[in-house]
Formats: sequence, structure tokens, C-alpha cells
Amino acid sequence: DGCASGLMSAVSMDAGHTWFTSYAHFTICSGGVYGRASDPWSAISPGGTAYVIALTSGGGSGIAVSRSADGGFTWGEPVNIVQHPDGGDDKESMTADPTDPRYVYAVWDRSANGGVAAWFSRTTDGGATWEPARVIYDPGPNAYAVDHQIVVLPDGSLVDVFAGGIYNQNTHVSLLRSHDHGATWSAPGFVADDAAIGTVNPKTQKGVRTGAGIPMAAVDRVSGAIYVVWEDARFSALRRDGIALSKSLDGGLTWSIPAQVNQAVNVQAFTPAVAVGPDGTVAVTYYDFRKDTAAMNTLLASYFRAISRDAGATWRETAVAGPFDILG
Repeated sequence: DGCASGLMSAVSMDAGHTWFTSYAHFTICSGGVYGRASDPWSAISPGGTAYVIALTSGGGSGIAVSRSADGGFTWGEPVNIVQHPDGGDDKESMTADPTDPRYVYAVWDRSANGGVAAWFSRTTDGGATWEPARVIYDPGPNAYAVDHQIVVLPDGSLVDVFAGGIYNQNTHVSLLRSHDHGATWSAPGFVADDAAIGTVNPKTQKGVRTGAGIPMAAVDRVSGAIYVVWEDARFSALRRDGIALSKSLDGGLTWSIPAQVNQAVNVQAFTPAVAVGPDGTVAVTYYDFRKDTAAMNTLLASYFRAISRDAGATWRETAVAGPFDILG
């Protein structure tokens, strides 16, 4: 019926006591034209305009963006950035430039010709129009550049962090840089090898789908330090994934040796995210199995946050949620 999935926003004006929901008009069931919309990513510009981007499907694949000028209470009709009848588009993300409300950046990957390339589009007029989508990095056949996320440095420079590599070889965390709001991009730079082995149910050894291979990045808006986190098994001699963090103090040119963030080092940790507060506090969230039991019909995961007030030198962990069963 055309209602496989849609995108809904939730807005609270009273610190979460009450909520108002509305639909962005991507799918047929919400008044749009696409058969399906998935993998949403949102961003808010300095002027308060909200944006949501989605992967669309139905006759191939594409990328579309909708914007809201009233805090998400209503949404404009989606703008189709790109449409490929033969498919291949995936894993999009979007970043509103915190230094200039005119600029919003969209980046994603697309499989074609035996490899996976990085695609990019931007708006320079606050979302009124979007530039034609284009390839900004093509690693060639049998190679990939996936899971992109653009962060903006205090001077307005862009850094696109992604996972790159050659099929059946080690993945590495990589980046592209732009000093002109995305008009041109550098050759790829290197952050670190990604030694993730993937998360498994420790009682059955069956694989668990997590964020393995997906780096996440954040920027200190005052110092310009860039922090990147990802799953990595280097800290346990490749026995289990932990959470790795590396930082750059020179715009992504050089990076620190990856350090372990998760505090329960004898259990698997997975799916990290990172953010930096106005005072420079770094927060990394992740899941692990430290509170799991011997029960074979459940797999209990818990959600934790590690905080650093000294630029990643030391960490203090607190529980956020769980344990909860990720099998049911």
C-alpha cells in the first residue's frame, strides 16, 4: 500500500512533558511520492531551520531532503537531490553549517562499477535549492568509502570522516577535507586502522548487528579538536570489540594513537557515538554486555556514557539505560 515506512518528527515545547508529532511528506502514506523512506538524519541550522534527509526507494534509490521553518511542527515538500533507477545509494548523513546558516551539507555512499564511492550535495541558500549531486571521492573497483559524516571546524573548514578500504582487507578510518564549504575536496587522509571484528552473542557465537565499521565524529567548537570513535578489537588482541577514540588538534592532518574509552574492558562494547559540549567536555556513549546473564533465550545489553573533562586523557562512566534484551 506504499506505507512501508515514513518519517515522523516529535516536538516538545515544555522540556518533554508534552509532545506534538507531525510527518514529513516523504512516503505515499504521509502525502508524498516515495514508496519508502528510511535512514533519517536531522540537522538544525544556526537560524533555527530544521532539516531531515532520507534514503528513498521505489523505482531505484535516491536521496531527498525536507525542511521546517517552525521547529518541526510542519515540513515542506521534500526536495529530490538525486535519483538512480538502478539503485546503489545508501547511508546518508547531513550537517548544517554552524558558522553560516546558508550552508547545509549532504553526503552518502553509492555502489557502482564494483566499488563504493562518496557522493555529495549542498545548499548555499538555506535549503531553497540544492546543487547537483556529484562524486567527491571514488576509491575505484573492489574498494569502498562508506558511512560518511561531515563535521565543521570553527574556521568553517569541513572534514568528512568515513570508513574506507579494499574488499577482504582491513578497514581504516579515513577523511576528506574542504576549505571552501565543499566546493572542492582534498585527497583522502588517514585516521587509524579499524580493527573491529564484529559483535557476537557470547553464549551462541552468532553475530549481532551493531555499528561495527561505522566511525562517528564530533568537534570542539572552541579549540577545533576533532574526536572520532569506532568499534575496535586492538585492545584485546582481537578477541573482542571495544570503543576506540582518536583526536586531531590540527584540522585532521595528524591523529593521536587510538585509546580505549569503554570501562568494562573484559566484555564486548559496541555502537559508539561522540559529542563535545560548549565547555569542551567530551561524551562517548556505547553499549556492552556486562550485565548479561547465562539465560540462553536473552541477550542483555546496557547503555553507558563516558565523560572526559581533560580532552580525552581520563574518563568517568555512568549508566544511562538497561539492561534490556536486544533479541526480543
